[in-house]
Amino acid sequence: MLFQRGGVLVLSGRKYRLKLTAGQAALCEEFGNICRVVWNTGLDQRRQYRQREAWMNYVPQAAELADAKRDHPWLTAAPSHVLQHTLKDLDRACLPGAWNIQGEVALEDALGALVPFPHREPHHRGTSRP
Repeated sequence: MLFQRGGVLVLSGRKYRLKLTAGQAALCEEFGNICRVVWNTGLDQRRQYRQREAWMNYVPQAAELADAKRDHPWLTAAPSHVLQHTLKDLDRACLPGAWNIQGEVALEDALGALVPFPHREPHHRGTSRP
């Protein structure tokens, strides 16, 4: 939810605790794994384009995702809108200024949350997770 407070746009949200069945949890995990592959593949593709001093964004990657789903049927297990939103999130994270000097995505600044990558430990803010 986006609203204005004192002349400043503020992004607000709500937290919900889901109680999933075992089947639902397995499906969510499968969707999450597919989204992770789409994110990492899209990020790698953007890095390769950047090394060639070219630019890649959401539009061509979404078109390539549609082609990839024909070549890799396991991608069809996740709903299309979920995968498209993953690419939109990546596009937002890769806005100019979201990259630090070392070339890693500064997701904490771009998205307001730290997305765990294999070389990082997940960081949970304001939650009491074990």
